[in-house]
Amino acid sequence: MRALDEHAIVAVTDRRGRILEVNERFCAISGYSREQLLGQDHRILNSGRHPRRYMSDMWRTILRSKVWHGEFCNRARDGRLYWVQTSIVPMMDDQGRPERFVSIRTEITAQKLAEASLAESESRFRRLFEQSGDALLLLDADSHHFIEANFAAARMLGFADATALRQISPAKLSPPTQEDGEPSADKAGRMIRLALERGTHRFEWLHCSEHRSTFPVEVLLTAITVGKRQLLFVTWRDITAKRDEQRFVEASTRSLDLLARGEPLPDCVAPLFDFAAVQRHGLGLALLQRSRWSAGLRLVSAQGLCESTARHLQALLSQPAVGCSMIEFGECAPDCPQRRCRQYFESARTNGHLRIERIEVGSAQTPGLLLSELEGGGIDPSLEGCGFRSRWMDLLRLLLEQSALREEQALSMAVFRHGAEGVLVCDAEGRILLANPALARLVGTSAQALTRMQLADILETAGTASRDGGAVDYRGRRVDGRDAIWRALRTPLPKTADGVDLQLWMLADVTAERQQRSRIEHLAYYDPLTGLPNRSLMQERLHEAVRQADLGAGTLALLYLDLDRFKEINDGCGHGIGDQVLQALGARLGRTLQPGELLARMGGDEFMLLLPQAEPDAAVARGKALVETVSQPLRVSGRSFSLGASCGISLYPGDALDGAELMKHADIAMYEAKGVRGAVRIYSQEVGTSLNRRLLLAERLKLALAEGRLRLHYQPQIRLVDGTLLGAEALLRWQEPDLGWVSPTEFVDVAERSGLMSELGAWVLNAAFSQWSQWQGHGLHPPERLSLNISALQLVDPDFEGRLETLRRRHAVDARHIELELTESSLIADPEAAIALFGRLVRAGYSLAIDDFGTGYSSLSYLKRLPVSRLKIDRSFVRDMLDNPNDQAIVETVLAMARALGLGTVAEGTESEATSHALAALGCDAAQGYYYSAALSADAFADAWLKQVDPARMR
Repeated sequence: MRALDEHAIVAVTDRRGRILEVNERFCAISGYSREQLLGQDHRILNSGRHPRRYMSDMWRTILRSKVWHGEFCNRARDGRLYWVQTSIVPMMDDQGRPERFVSIRTEITAQKLAEASLAESESRFRRLFEQSGDALLLLDADSHHFIEANFAAARMLGFADATALRQISPAKLSPPTQEDGEPSADKAGRMIRLALERGTHRFEWLHCSEHRSTFPVEVLLTAITVGKRQLLFVTWRDITAKRDEQRFVEASTRSLDLLARGEPLPDCVAPLFDFAAVQRHGLGLALLQRSRWSAGLRLVSAQGLCESTARHLQALLSQPAVGCSMIEFGECAPDCPQRRCRQYFESARTNGHLRIERIEVGSAQTPGLLLSELEGGGIDPSLEGCGFRSRWMDLLRLLLEQSALREEQALSMAVFRHGAEGVLVCDAEGRILLANPALARLVGTSAQALTRMQLADILETAGTASRDGGAVDYRGRRVDGRDAIWRALRTPLPKTADGVDLQLWMLADVTAERQQRSRIEHLAYYDPLTGLPNRSLMQERLHEAVRQADLGAGTLALLYLDLDRFKEINDGCGHGIGDQVLQALGARLGRTLQPGELLARMGGDEFMLLLPQAEPDAAVARGKALVETVSQPLRVSGRSFSLGASCGISLYPGDALDGAELMKHADIAMYEAKGVRGAVRIYSQEVGTSLNRRLLLAERLKLALAEGRLRLHYQPQIRLVDGTLLGAEALLRWQEPDLGWVSPTEFVDVAERSGLMSELGAWVLNAAFSQWSQWQGHGLHPPERLSLNISALQLVDPDFEGRLETLRRRHAVDARHIELELTESSLIADPEAAIALFGRLVRAGYSLAIDDFGTGYSSLSYLKRLPVSRLKIDRSFVRDMLDNPNDQAIVETVLAMARALGLGTVAEGTESEATSHALAALGCDAAQGYYYSAALSADAFADAWLKQVDPARMR
């Protein structure tokens, strides 16, 4: 062992694989100490990388007293994998059987990593080579033959399989000579030599496809060495389109240059016809033009027409001009020259293998006719396929337009001088270059004075689209200072000879019309409080949006937003403050609008947003953003208010057939969202069903209140220090014969939405105070404290305090025994008013508790000012606190904060003995939950808790 210790990784194991000895090198590479390894099974180093058969073969070899050689991937103590080259030598006992095994190992981790990297690199190169969209090949530098090619290269040459290119020289895939006249075989050899000398070489080459048609490519040769073999990596790029584009650009540039120099129209057209002749393999073209002031046709240019076509064209031009202007082949009288024109063209179309394509070019102002010979049928493939047809035609149109420009200028000048509307021409910087007398009268100055002014001197640059097509209404600036609104139509003009961009403006005075229309529209379509569009405008725009969506197979999303807690603000602070809150919120929502969206106030505290082209996910995201925007505090008249919002969404065409139904379904979805407060809901049939249930519950609840069919149950609150009864919480219960027990969460929400909360709250107060008096009258000992839940809507009811005191005195209940449980959300609408109310209640003798603490507002800045005596930890944190570290941390934090503030604590949702003990250990004062008792009827609660005085019977 000592002899091997410095150079090898050595270990000795017994027949069962237990480690008997290791050297220092073994310990160093494995990360284990000698003491940690001795006696351990050899599988302590097992990485799981070797199949069971591999290991079985190893054991079979060494148990037969043979030496085994192989490789192992082992796992070190720190999880690191390492590779070793291993020889295992059996050591025999006296009977010649293997007794021990000596493994001698050499680390080969670096070698294995290098091998894996090389294999991955080769695989990646092969995939890139074969799957590349570029034509890639490998060329042997000695034989000048291709040895590899990918599918893109084969496809470029018209072969179905890349193997067809192997062992073929570049010259055999090329015409006999290249474009410079050098034989392809000679030039290929010369290009290869240059690439080998320089390392890379780029050049252009003519190739032949499988069908022997030639096309140009750009070739890049890169010299590489694989082993001892010299290769060239070859890349081809088809440059046919590039060559065509160059010729087209040259022809276009030449035509435009001739046009700019004022050359005759036939000379300007000639370069385009030369280009077309090459592209169309010599098929003929002829361009005819008609004067705007007469019906006569004239030949602008002709090239390459066959004899028959030329003859028919000559006959056409010799006909009287009347009726032949645009060669329209409609119905006409037998003696009409137009009919004769049609006959000429019909005969030309059927002449041999050629036919005539008739294409109208130019515009209504500069009409022209292009006659094109076609081979076979259909549109010319060489111009159409290369993308030149439309650009070539555009240039022809431009040339035709320019040829008619001088004639138009004369007429335009007459209109300019004598027209009733103001007209001006300005450059791109807004300098007025020309103005007519009508504009001078409009502005109140002379036409000469206008040419020394800027466009911005007479109208604002930002305008509003009018109802008259593309016209825009601008605020005008008269010289005498009077306000004006001018309707302007702006048209870009062709560049001047020296390249200056010009604009033509036509202006008409619409001041009186706009003022009257604005007054009417604002009254009819806008909310006078917020300035936002109102319901009428939303309905009108929604109808139009649905129509546009139908035409273009588009989508719409309608978001119905209803404010939460606005009623509390409006009732508690007055309608003046409520109006200011709505104004501030409307302005805030308006700032979130994107182009094309419409926000409207639908009335009260409801808003609606129309989103064009909105998918469901985008609509939901926008709805959540709106809810978040509303939830940010608002400062109005020096006071801070916090609102919430619920958002319902309906989608078109998925959720509705028209705008009215879309609006109705958004309203239904909004009411569903209000059940959660702050939620966003998309309409579905299930949502509609849910609304029907809420309407049914509202009707039944009103009847149940009138008939006295509601009940209060009571759940005990237990002191954790000794298990005695501390108090009870009154919980409202409702059962219907056909509906069964209705969840309090559901019917309380229905009461809040349907305006029954005040009546329901008064019923609870009366029933609770009455029950307290009955317990006292029967000689029982009511709990020290009776907890009653008070909703946020009750707190903003101006009659709440008076009603509370009236009922308490009626039943002779001491206020010190009554604890009012308030949710954190009670503070949100108007924190200052809530704090003042709570102070008055405490001074009247009531105690206050914050219910469900940790799930609502949780503002410590207000909490420290509240005259509360207890915090109730929400059941969602207590229920899983033993299994969820986050919940336990929250409970501990609330308890610590309560102790710091001198507040008592009650843990809701205590459902096990272990939870009860844990809460006691953390210093919680009291608990309630199913571990102690469910909520019981008044009689059951009295039997279970008010008649028992032995604490041992209480948990």
